[in-house]
Amino acid sequence: MGNSLAWFSSAPQDDFPLVSEQITFNQSLGIQPNSPITLIRVSGKLENRTESLALELEFDEPSATIKKLIRIDYKPRLPSGCLVEWYQDSTFKEKVLDNQTFSDALYESLDIILRRQKSPLETFEVNFPVSNFYVSGSTDRLPVAMDLLNNIKKSLEFRRHPLQVENLIVKESGGSQLLKILPFLDAAILKSIDIEDPRRAYDFYQLPLVVILDQWKNARKLRIENYRMVMSVEQLKHFDEIHLDYWEFSVEDVVELKKAFLKSYGSKTHWKLMLPEFTDNSNLQEELIDKFKNPFYVETPEEGRKWFFKFEGTMEVLSIQLTSRHLSLERIAMEKVPEEGRKFIQFDSETQINY
Repeated sequence: MGNSLAWFSSAPQDDFPLVSEQITFNQSLGIQPNSPITLIRVSGKLENRTESLALELEFDEPSATIKKLIRIDYKPRLPSGCLVEWYQDSTFKEKVLDNQTFSDALYESLDIILRRQKSPLETFEVNFPVSNFYVSGSTDRLPVAMDLLNNIKKSLEFRRHPLQVENLIVKESGGSQLLKILPFLDAAILKSIDIEDPRRAYDFYQLPLVVILDQWKNARKLRIENYRMVMSVEQLKHFDEIHLDYWEFSVEDVVELKKAFLKSYGSKTHWKLMLPEFTDNSNLQEELIDKFKNPFYVETPEEGRKWFFKFEGTMEVLSIQLTSRHLSLERIAMEKVPEEGRKFIQFDSETQINY
């Protein structure tokens, strides 16, 4: 059976042949046969009131000094077809596919890739920033994003082994689609999870079915942007790096995070918890002073207040910083603590490790 990738070869511009699937995927794109795919990015955009989709693939060719990026755009073409455009370096090709929607054409290509991918991906990204992709203009079809994500789930379910991905990035409105991808990734390979709402609506985001997955529990980095998070310290404290917009936390939560950081055997590096805009953090500051004693007052107001806690057996300290915009916990070298701030370094016996 032919597919919409088939004509991405060295054929003349006006004569794109459909080749059988026996021809290797890499050869159909003009890529060396033994070049693994390291990045898959599926994205959508709205331009001049017209939706379009893009599939980006990055290949690591053994003989190349830099990775090769290929971009394929899929655009609707009235009345019933689509226009496919292919970009690689300075090469550009295009072809009209009749009787095939632009989303079906992209998925036909993506399905082949997802089912056959064997080597670990550095990044798998799904990016649907436009709300129109969630509104169907047809009575017999799902919205473009929903339909495509359902199909991605089917491809991942078809695989004999979980897809190996180091970094997962999901940018979509509403945050409800993560479960169509995350459970089908290899929990032993996944390192980071990046979730973002491109609308910047700051909706409340709950992950009750996500936080119980091994993929969540084994990941080391977490970034969630433009959502208000609803989760417990227990669901967060295993991460080595965190950036959250916005997690409404209490002083008790900060105490628990501090304990987790000081017991981390050197793995944790940086947690940043953004505060909602116009938050009055004076009460939080007073509560932290009650718990952590007087902070170090830095000269620059925007740098806020800092508390320092010594890591036992090292020349490192935990810096807890409260500003008008965020609370951060960071492992830093002792030498980075200002001279006048070193008298504020505390030793917390309750949270130190018995070696």
